[in-house]
Amino acid sequence: MKNYHLKLILAFFIISSITILAMGVLYFNFAKYNVDLKIINKEIAITTFSAIGVIAISCIIMALVTMKKIIKPMSRMLKSASFEKDYENKIENLEISDLQDKLIAANRQKLNSDTILKHMTDGVISFDMQGNVTYINPAAKYMLELKDIDNTFEKIFSKYKENEINMEKIIYLEDWTSSELKIDNNQGSINLFFVPFKDELKRPTGLMVVIQDITEHVKLDNMRKEFVADVSHELKTPLTSIMGFSETLLDGVDDKETEQHFLKVIKDNADRMEKLVQDLLTLSKYDKKIEKNKFVEFDLVELTKS
Repeated sequence: MKNYHLKLILAFFIISSITILAMGVLYFNFAKYNVDLKIINKEIAITTFSAIGVIAISCIIMALVTMKKIIKPMSRMLKSASFEKDYENKIENLEISDLQDKLIAANRQKLNSDTILKHMTDGVISFDMQGNVTYINPAAKYMLELKDIDNTFEKIFSKYKENEINMEKIIYLEDWTSSELKIDNNQGSINLFFVPFKDELKRPTGLMVVIQDITEHVKLDNMRKEFVADVSHELKTPLTSIMGFSETLLDGVDDKETEQHFLKVIKDNADRMEKLVQDLLTLSKYDKKIEKNKFVEFDLVELTKS
């Protein structure tokens, strides 16, 4: 509707001009070939042309009225509709662009999470409420020795029946059921940590299992226990000798030579205990990195004899 009012006025003006021109040509033709028309007086000609002028002015007035009452309101209405449509298109384009950005960000975050989980040394398995596997990383497959057919909670943990791993108990009785469990298989000692998934209303939606290889931790713990047992034995042997000989001395010994022998045994065992305690203190310093290793030369024969 752009500039239609000007076009309409121009159209009415052209039509009026053509009408006036046509009537003028007809009048002069009749005046040229018809004798009777030649005698038309001046007043009739003026009246005719005046009527033609009134028609032209009426056409222009009608064009202006049409423009004001019809064309302009329609133009405003169409412009408003066009503006609303453009505004809706812009809003829609912005929403689509924002949705695309969010989708790209979500995909990027998913790829990052998948990469992290794939290269973790700890195993991760997630299950839905029906016990079907929804995600599993390579570490979990290796540590639990899983195959492609092991795709449910029951198939994965049914081999550990002695531990009574029950998915429903873990999900619905998490406050009364242990969420951590240790198992042993051909790969070593494995620690399982169960974490239920929940939605915004705190309703369970699935289960995640974090799997850790604690074989080295178990070995170190066993070594610590063996070390404590060995140290206890090494301390108990000289302590028993000291207690036995000291009690004998307290009971009284008539032979001076025997008494000296007992005292020497007590001293030797006391020295042995002192060396053992010093060794423990040295190990403690090395463990805490308080003291650095010192290299010294020694006689292997004398060490073997002692």
